[in-house]
Amino acid sequence: MLVLTLEIVGAVFVRQLERANLNTFKQQIELPVSVTNSLARSLSIDNANEANQQIKTTIQQLSNPNLTELNVVDAKGITRGTNQKSQRMVGETNNSKLIRNTLVNNRTHSETIYDRNQKKHYYVMTVPLVSGNDNNVVGAVYLRANLESVYSTVNSISLIYLSATVITIVIGLIFFQ
Repeated sequence: MLVLTLEIVGAVFVRQLERANLNTFKQQIELPVSVTNSLARSLSIDNANEANQQIKTTIQQLSNPNLTELNVVDAKGITRGTNQKSQRMVGETNNSKLIRNTLVNNRTHSETIYDRNQKKHYYVMTVPLVSGNDNNVVGAVYLRANLESVYSTVNSISLIYLSATVITIVIGLIFFQ
């Protein structure tokens, strides 16, 4: 009965720890309002080259090591800036369903996905960029962050807890014989 209780407490503890770590990670990924406002202002500039340069500067000033991908897309679905080393995406149409939904619905969308090719978990979020004057959607930001560090931490703690449980069971069996 003691072992069963210990396992139930451990399972609840690990699940709560996973939720807390995921929530903390997601909060770290969110862009500050000042950044989204700056990107929206940049997208409102008529001169595309000047706007793209301002977007690039804003993206370069972000210092979030957890972000593996950040793309700024205008209301027409054209990529205007990215944090990728290869800037070849800039100027191309982005056909992402998530971005299209964000542009149409003016709502933030987020989800956790598993990339089977890379065998990694990612947190993906799209945020609408709204002009300050008339609240029209001028674009969206696509964020992707690698969740492997969070899952690695939770797995390590689970392993420690499992080891402690096994040691407790062995010690209990020795004392009760």
